[in-house]
Amino acid sequence: MYKSFFDNQDQGFWSSQKINNNNTKVIEGLFYVPTKSVNLYDLISLKLQEKCLIMKDGNTELYADIENASIMRVEQQGICLIKNSIEFNFYGKVDDFFINLKKYCIQLNFQQKYHLLSLIGQGNFAKVFKARNKHNLVENAVKVFEKTSFSQMTDRLALLKEVHILRQLQHSNIIELHEVFETKTQIFLVFDYLTGGDLTNFINNNQLLEEEQIKKIMMELLNALFYMHSKGIFHRDIKPQNLLLRKKGQITDLVIADLGLADYYRKDGKYMFTRCGTPGYVAPEILLDNPYDFKVDIYSLGALLYVILTGKPLFKGATQTETIQLNINNNLDFSNTQLSKTCIDLLKNMLNKNPLFRFSILQCKSHQWFQQETQPIFIRIKHSIRSRLQLNLDINSDDSSPHSSKKNQKLFQIKTNLFSPRQNGSQTSSFQKLCKQSGIICKTEPSELKSTFNKLKLSKQRQSLKY
Repeated sequence: MYKSFFDNQDQGFWSSQKINNNNTKVIEGLFYVPTKSVNLYDLISLKLQEKCLIMKDGNTELYADIENASIMRVEQQGICLIKNSIEFNFYGKVDDFFINLKKYCIQLNFQQKYHLLSLIGQGNFAKVFKARNKHNLVENAVKVFEKTSFSQMTDRLALLKEVHILRQLQHSNIIELHEVFETKTQIFLVFDYLTGGDLTNFINNNQLLEEEQIKKIMMELLNALFYMHSKGIFHRDIKPQNLLLRKKGQITDLVIADLGLADYYRKDGKYMFTRCGTPGYVAPEILLDNPYDFKVDIYSLGALLYVILTGKPLFKGATQTETIQLNINNNLDFSNTQLSKTCIDLLKNMLNKNPLFRFSILQCKSHQWFQQETQPIFIRIKHSIRSRLQLNLDINSDDSSPHSSKKNQKLFQIKTNLFSPRQNGSQTSSFQKLCKQSGIICKTEPSELKSTFNKLKLSKQRQSLKY
């Protein structure tokens, strides 16, 4: 048996010290445990409370933290747990125990359960494959790590923390980790297979996104972050690439993914990666090496809201260094947008440079922008990322204000097939004439999406894989 990647030789298996656990769900039963004598077994009581296994023998209780213990079925009615090279076997009606144990343990039979179908993503540390469960034929996304890629202890600890955090989160708008497997050379994390792509692709390929539609998106994300923060966890890398659509085109069913930079909030600020995130989305206090808390996620969400509404980055310098400096300075300019006044007010409060005055999640959710209906004052037509032309159409501000008394406000929707990337300049000119006749201001500018969404991990050089 090989040494497990998850072992900690400084620990044993059983301890007389009680493990603190807030989970009230308890699974228990009587099981046969082998004794030191050959072919002899003791009948003992076992309880499982989340990741804590409790063995009672007479008046004595022993406790085992089974998180990251290796687990396998033994014969038909047995379970074998191995942690830190110590083995524990028990026999009986173990089905319910196995189902709950495998949420926290490491299984060893990946090839027996899953078949890898195709590569769908790749980074410095791992590859993501589409896979099929051999038993129920369900398709999953599997993140595969080569153990040889973890040459430094911090890399190993980072993966251990990511797996630990993923196990704490069960929310419809947060990626769910189902199982973890290990072989002699690889580690496998099994997630849902989400077919909708990330938010970047949606922004590139869809022609219309209204404020009313975006409100639903933002409320989902705020609720997901509220749940995450209630667990003491912040994400620290909210951005379009880390938001996945569960199904293609279903923009109001987003899932927060890539928790590689997530961590538990600490008052002392001692994190494995202190300065981290993506320029343009990072809260200034992180870049300034100041103490920070959960409000760093609010800032990133505000930057995301600006990008969704305008199609432009909040800060864009000629170089990454310049972008970081703009991000630190946090000079906000909404003069060239056609956003409603209430929307701009929300953005200013979410993007406040001083975290003391930055909105909390509850303040965001109760803001007037979410309460009132707004006219769809912004039309955006985009081609795929292969197109180098981005067309932004703004209805004249005087007539498009949600507070305007004019009743003849119009929303002009131009079909995207008129503006295929293959069309020639004369057709574009026809489009400009149509805009002029309709009273719409047309402006063209080079697409900045490719450089906008390049990820920089300031303290952790690790490419995002979206899972």
